[in-house]
Amino acid sequence: MIHTAIEELLKRCFPGSDEYFARYMRLRYEKDRSITVTDNDSGKLLGVTQLIAYPMTCFGSVVDTSYIYSACVHPEYRNQGIMRRILASALQENREKGDVLSTLIPAEPWLYDYYQRVGHYVPLFRYAVDNHYFTGNESLDTRYTLHVATAVETSFGDYLMQRMRLRPCCVQHTDEELTFILDDLRSEGCLFFSLRLGNDFTALAVGCKEEDSTDTLRLIELLADTPETAHQLLTAISRHTTVRRMRIHTPATADKPSFRMGSARIVNPLPLLRIYAAKYPEVRRDLLLTDPILPQNNGYYRLADNTCEYGNIPPSDSYETLTIGELTELLFAEELPYMSLMIN
Repeated sequence: MIHTAIEELLKRCFPGSDEYFARYMRLRYEKDRSITVTDNDSGKLLGVTQLIAYPMTCFGSVVDTSYIYSACVHPEYRNQGIMRRILASALQENREKGDVLSTLIPAEPWLYDYYQRVGHYVPLFRYAVDNHYFTGNESLDTRYTLHVATAVETSFGDYLMQRMRLRPCCVQHTDEELTFILDDLRSEGCLFFSLRLGNDFTALAVGCKEEDSTDTLRLIELLADTPETAHQLLTAISRHTTVRRMRIHTPATADKPSFRMGSARIVNPLPLLRIYAAKYPEVRRDLLLTDPILPQNNGYYRLADNTCEYGNIPPSDSYETLTIGELTELLFAEELPYMSLMIN
């Protein structure tokens, strides 16, 4: 009963085909990772979200995070604090399961401010867009071969995850979840390109035609062994598809414009601060942290000597008072976090 009610609420609140929602509920829905709010009298489902586990590289380590997917409230019951209850329950569950971060992708631009206000989520994740133009006369190294597929080989996913793990501050994928995402992209008409030297992958890309242009291809992921193999792949794709322009989503850098992609907030500061302190041993800070949703995070933290202490710390006149959102922004401001190929 609840399974059917969740599927119907998702279809009411989000765009997507019936086939997509049926497949999602069949393959990705997990009851013990779902947060629901129901009416006490009627039992009617009022709101729901699903928590999807993702590892993430950051500060030279890999941490556990949870992605809040499909958070929604029935249209007839909005503006009654239900989403606040969903987020509070989700964050508490994240912390109990050992996650250090909670992430989400707002469905509309105005929701960035909403989630920052009600959940202390900070717009951390950003992406850049590189435009590449081709004349058709670019040279190709004949040692490489281009493979174009509408279905995904296991080796494609293996290479994708291998290269993605090298990104220093990036949400990673599990095998099962990546398979679901790539299959969903396949159903939307995306193509999977790979450049190979013999049987070995040297670069790959996931491409989708732009709806408003027959001469432009949008690459939502590009990974390569070297800049040269990336260039060879793009040239080969241009030759194969005859497109003359490619818009490529890439991790943001400090020297070019970037765009919001998603938000995050810390749910368990101590283990994250200890990882941060180990990477930046020169940092010495005394923090007084406040978290209105997870009060167990409140208190004094001291970063020094490659670690972080919490609790009964000797008095200091130099404590910085930070909210959990401010701490999230402080730690990740220079790290340029990235996410791609997310269920969204």
